[in-house]
Amino acid sequence: MKRDMELIKKILLAVEEKNTFYEPFSSSELGIQGYEDAELVYHLKLAHEAGLIEIMGNKPVQTMGETPQYFVKSLTWEGHEFLEASKNPTVWNKVIKTMQDKGVGMGFDILKGLLLQETIHLVGLK
Repeated sequence: MKRDMELIKKILLAVEEKNTFYEPFSSSELGIQGYEDAELVYHLKLAHEAGLIEIMGNKPVQTMGETPQYFVKSLTWEGHEFLEASKNPTVWNKVIKTMQDKGVGMGFDILKGLLLQETIHLVGLK
């Protein structure tokens, strides 16, 4: 399965909206439409591995016959930082388009760096 940074961003936005640090919620409660359960669970795993979200335990919980579920607690500091850098649609779309046009892989650190660079440029600090 390929990593989808747009889905990672949607997950972070959904976690931020939930605002339920003391009440973890399952991946099925994110409310993100248009993706298979397996895609959602995989990208939650990636977001956790990248240090963007906190989950309960280290493995998904699986009940008989159900898709495994991660229980999300909150965004991490790094998750908030990435989300803030990616929230502006003009910045996000420009960076994504530039990376696609140039054929550059969408590595997380590169993406985050370009988002920050474009934001700095947008506000006139560089």
